[in-house]
Amino acid sequence: ENVGGGRRSLVTLLASHASTPVAIAPQAPPISGRNTPKLRPPRMAYGTVGGVVGGVVAERVAAWTGARQTLLALAALSGLAALMVWMIGAPARTKQHARQAPNTGILRSAYLRDLALFVALTALTSSVIDFAFKMRAMQTYSSAESLVHFFALFYTTTSLAAFFVQAFVTPRLLAQAGLGVGLAGLPLFVAGSGLIALALPGLAAQSVARGADGALSSSLFRSAYEPLYTPLSPERKRAVKGLIDVLINRLGDGLGSLVAWGLVLVLPGAAGTAATGVAVVMAIGTVFLAGRLRRGYVSELAASLRSGAVVLDEAQVSDETTRLTLSRTMSGPTADRFRAEVLKLRERETRASTPPSDSARHRVNSQLVSDLVSRDVERVSGALDQADLSLASFIIPLLASQEVGAQAMKVLGGFGTSVTGILADALLDRSKSSPAVRRRLVRVIAVGKSEWAAAALTTAIDDPDFEVRRQLVRSLEEIADHAVPMTLIRDRTVGWAIEELANQANSADTRVEHALRMLGLVFERDAFRLARAALVSGDEKLTGTGLEYLENVLPEAARTALLSALATESSAKPLRPERELLDELKRTLA
Repeated sequence: ENVGGGRRSLVTLLASHASTPVAIAPQAPPISGRNTPKLRPPRMAYGTVGGVVGGVVAERVAAWTGARQTLLALAALSGLAALMVWMIGAPARTKQHARQAPNTGILRSAYLRDLALFVALTALTSSVIDFAFKMRAMQTYSSAESLVHFFALFYTTTSLAAFFVQAFVTPRLLAQAGLGVGLAGLPLFVAGSGLIALALPGLAAQSVARGADGALSSSLFRSAYEPLYTPLSPERKRAVKGLIDVLINRLGDGLGSLVAWGLVLVLPGAAGTAATGVAVVMAIGTVFLAGRLRRGYVSELAASLRSGAVVLDEAQVSDETTRLTLSRTMSGPTADRFRAEVLKLRERETRASTPPSDSARHRVNSQLVSDLVSRDVERVSGALDQADLSLASFIIPLLASQEVGAQAMKVLGGFGTSVTGILADALLDRSKSSPAVRRRLVRVIAVGKSEWAAAALTTAIDDPDFEVRRQLVRSLEEIADHAVPMTLIRDRTVGWAIEELANQANSADTRVEHALRMLGLVFERDAFRLARAALVSGDEKLTGTGLEYLENVLPEAARTALLSALATESSAKPLRPERELLDELKRTLA
């Protein structure tokens, strides 16, 4: 009341809730094999419409009946939301699992502690910057109605800004730069706009700082934050996410309120300015923490992928960080997988030392087949542990399973090149194998790192699904890195690359990267890697050098297709010698 009256304080609270920007559903990668649908424009539009309608309702009700009456509109909308939730109802009951004892060490890993600290600092910063913004607004506007009008306009604009960022900025930024940039974007903008607000005190600058926090937190930040739970198993995720998203987040928000309260007591005349300074310091600290959190995410995700606790479908992954981790981790057998296969071989040798009778063997195989084709996850998992290569044809369909897909990949990979033929047949049978299954078949076949595996993958390189083709080329790259000869014909491969460059269904960056990987299989592979890195470096001179090298070595048709995909023209000046260009790329990118 000392700041401007209890009535105005109530209006501030009401207006901010009446038209708070709606959080847009993030584009998170699937967790444990669950293919999370990608963000659809209609859902984003509904959230934006809700935010705009909320702002208009608050403004009109205040103009027609007075600021206090907007509480009735808020009550009516809340009641309608409660009714809709009740109509949705509870989900269908599923099989109840045995209740586990509560986990008292939920945040025992360094990664989860960093995640909890990151959420707390973000909530604290948001709370403090919101306090500074509302203090400045209440000092600027003298009446409750004018406050409602201002807040309605502000939050409506913030909703529209969040929609724009999520629709046009977030997908491209995460796909090209990864989660680290997405996580650091919010605190960077808050810190930068906060510094401007300190240098140029006023409601306009303070509104920019608060608007950046509101628009980015429900778009870019949320889309980068949600995938951080990907390395966790579903059971562990439920416990951890509930703790961090609710308890830790509210704790950070509460600490921010305490900081604001303390500033009012200590610096009553400059509490808003001091709060902005605190928010800037907290935001800068959060930026540094975002970098450490990204490194922890990569490490945790790699460990979960190797252990099979998490299965990801690369086609559903929308950020570069997860995609690179998935590609590097699942490229070949790991030490853990190798040890597991050694133990399995020992068990098989032990069973082989006392061979069962033909009738006993028939009964065992019949039972295993029955278990493999059943829909009982426990029976299927148990059968996979005992399966041998004679049952490979029954294991392949299990690659589509959310629950045992990772285990099936491990079992098939453990059979080595003995089953490459049957895996290749399944890879080529596109009427029975879905694109998701074919992508996993590619990864299993590539484990062999043999000429037979390379030949099998080469045969399927014309797959109709782009993500399968991209996984095929990456797997062939990895096999070639082990000095395995390729059976690709250069002219035919150049033709495929030209078709990929002309495929308008994919973005230009995606087409160019895929085509250059493919061409690297039949040209000088390391040189093409350097050229590919130069094209995405963002450095104009380096990009020009990489492009000049590619113009030097590519046939005319491929060169024309590449320049068309890049929307650029050939250099008018004479091309330098190939070796000179390559040496320059090596020196610059070393």
